[in-house]
Amino acid sequence: MSEVLENPFVVLGMAPTRDLVAVKRAWMQAAKRHPPNSDPAGFQKVRSAYEALSSPERLHAAYLAVPFDPAAAREELLAEDQAILQELQQALAADRAEKARLAQILQNPRVFASVMARWTVAQWRAAQS
Repeated sequence: MSEVLENPFVVLGMAPTRDLVAVKRAWMQAAKRHPPNSDPAGFQKVRSAYEALSSPERLHAAYLAVPFDPAAAREELLAEDQAILQELQQALAADRAEKARLAQILQNPRVFASVMARWTVAQWRAAQS
């Protein structure tokens, strides 16, 4: 195993974590970005970073070695919260638009009767199963 000079989490392009699955996922993505045939030095760097985090003991030691910056952690959490909030707002807007569209479609009595008939058949089939 070669010596890792940088923080292995930074080399793999991930936030410090204790999750081996996340480390392996980051390793696969980094290995795709630095294929051994076209970027052997980059691949070796990524490989040594993965080796430094590949066992639970080494991962725990590397995780504890990362200095904790409360301000950076707060900013990261705020950014994640903002992204989640924006995603939820977009989903809510799309849901409202879809409901409005469906309400307009169901204003037509023939469409409403057809939908109700299909729903009734579906309910009946579900009860029979």
